[in-house]
Amino acid sequence: MNMVDIPARQLPVYAFEFLAVAAGLVVWWKFQFSRASAAFRVSRLPHWNITTTTFLLVCILVLAGAVIGGAVIQLALFILPKTAQPDAEFSLMLTNLGLHLGVFAGALASPHFVARIDSDISSTPEQAPEPTVAAPLSSRAAIWAGVLTFLAVLPVVGLVSITWQALLDLAGIATEKQEMLDLFGKTQAPSKLVLMTAMATVLAPLSEELTFRAGIFRFLRGRIPRLWAYVLPAAVFAVLHNNLSVFMPLFMLGLFFSLVYQRTGRVLVTIVAHSLFNLNTVLVVLSGANL
Repeated sequence: MNMVDIPARQLPVYAFEFLAVAAGLVVWWKFQFSRASAAFRVSRLPHWNITTTTFLLVCILVLAGAVIGGAVIQLALFILPKTAQPDAEFSLMLTNLGLHLGVFAGALASPHFVARIDSDISSTPEQAPEPTVAAPLSSRAAIWAGVLTFLAVLPVVGLVSITWQALLDLAGIATEKQEMLDLFGKTQAPSKLVLMTAMATVLAPLSEELTFRAGIFRFLRGRIPRLWAYVLPAAVFAVLHNNLSVFMPLFMLGLFFSLVYQRTGRVLVTIVAHSLFNLNTVLVVLSGANL
């Protein structure tokens, strides 16, 4: 695509993406060669003091929250008069909203999950905690680390996305755009866009990071081989987005976020990075840029 062919409203998006990827490469270079980066090469995430039975009960609460949240929205839509029924696209968005709210409510309903979410270091009968090499980051440092994580993940996920799509094309496998991204591209009503953006950049990162990083990964990492503790949550995270075209990029994103959570000891880092990643995706889709 020539610069002449790019609509004016897309130029800022292309410029930002170029600068963000360049900044991400600088972050990688600094991480590899800066002495300060040594502080992030150790584990800051202690063992989670929770039994398998209690963890399974937490999972049931989260799943129940998701089911109830989605069901409540479906019921509300069902009892609305036909004249007040939203269109199919808005109904899909509301159902997703109910699912995320339900997951978040289910997580908050469990004191075992919420209490000292990044700092529970006492031992359990199942396994003694590993030594804590360094304290988790402060909240201010965690937010800054989240921004750097977002920048670092952009070139990685971008490269994986291009390679994955090329492999799918080579195999002759047809793919479709992710439902919610397609909905962003079609929606024109400002109120709907605001609600969808809030869901994508606030609610989804909160519910997904609490579930996959602070929940599944944090539980598995001290109980099964570390490689599988990274792979399984990332795979489930990618599969649940229900779209083959984004499976491998989201799998890589899940791996990356688990590693960052391990190194920083704060799920706030991955929540911030996830939020910025989703916001970046939304802006690219809304601009119509071919990225």
